[in-house]
Amino acid sequence: MVPEEFRRRVLDHPGFQAGGLLLGVEPGGRLLGAVHAIVPPVSIPRYASLAGQGFIFGPYVRREARAQGVGRGLLTEAERVLREHCRSASVHGLRAPFYHWQEGPRQPYCGSTEMIGLSIADGSLLDFLAAAGYRPAAEQEVSLVAPLHRSERKLPVVEGLCFVRVSGERPWPGPVAWVAGEEAGYGYERYGPMAYDTLAVVRAETILGHCQWYPMRQAGRAALYDLRLDASLRGRGLGKALLEGGLAAMAKAGYRETELHASPERNSVAIRMYQRLGFREVAHWIALEKRLRSPISSIR
Repeated sequence: MVPEEFRRRVLDHPGFQAGGLLLGVEPGGRLLGAVHAIVPPVSIPRYASLAGQGFIFGPYVRREARAQGVGRGLLTEAERVLREHCRSASVHGLRAPFYHWQEGPRQPYCGSTEMIGLSIADGSLLDFLAAAGYRPAAEQEVSLVAPLHRSERKLPVVEGLCFVRVSGERPWPGPVAWVAGEEAGYGYERYGPMAYDTLAVVRAETILGHCQWYPMRQAGRAALYDLRLDASLRGRGLGKALLEGGLAAMAKAGYRETELHASPERNSVAIRMYQRLGFREVAHWIALEKRLRSPISSIR
């Protein structure tokens, strides 16, 4: 983690509770490990639906300090912090505050694009958590990557519809069909300047579909954030046209490849379309859950 980013995203967040950030330190002051137990600050609207759910980020232990009980001690203390307030605990859960993307377009600290998770390839950590009573969450996620090639893809001409580019420099002045409570635009002002690039399909000044992306930390790679189309427009090839147009726009902007995450269970149709367009699976992510035994005494 970059210290400045960690300070801004976690320590300075209005919902951060210092008592949940736990450190394992040896007598000389050397840091051996850390874990963050997170009780979602449900007074903040975007976390309201997480009431009763606790999240654990970590535990992380220095390699030379492993198999000495440090990780077990950190995990036990994290569960103690959560047990008073939460029915369950998720390790690297899909919606974990601070470390996720809920506060704006950014990468999680682990996982890929919008998915915060543990790699199924990390067998030792998964075995450790399984021994502590954690089980895989119902939904798992995969990362897909595709190379980008410069091309002049012509977008289809459909009567009554037009395709437009939207960005921080060119914000959308009209409504977006699926954004409630916003008369105009996407309502991303709470994140600061809009950081997404967008190719949108529009009818009568209303966005009815879009393909959105933003830069990842890796040079030359973009995160394909969202591909969405109003139900009234489906079955006409417009979803594929939006995706191909977005990929062409990314390539033109200088990106060499794009990455997305998707759920094999929830997004099976979309995954097949991505694969036909050259996306290949590069990682499989998992979140773990555990029911906490003690009843809730209070919910923050």
